[in-house]
Amino acid sequence: MNYDGARWVVKDEQFTKLAERDFIQRYAISLSNNKFDIWGFVPTFTVSYTRRDSNIKNREYDKTTLEFSMQQRF
Repeated sequence: MNYDGARWVVKDEQFTKLAERDFIQRYAISLSNNKFDIWGFVPTFTVSYTRRDSNIKNREYDKTTLEFSMQQRF
């Protein structure tokens, strides 16, 4: 994202220039087991949580994701 310029937002029913300030946190944990080898690939499950705080309220969010991937182990 480009944070250099100010954004126009509506505040108190008027347009106002505001520089966006965000704080993003992400936590993730992955689970895999080499004993479940499938043609040289190991299944991996990842659960992650992302929280974005912003001084622009409609840009804030909380997100939880579940990912499945196959990783090749050497």
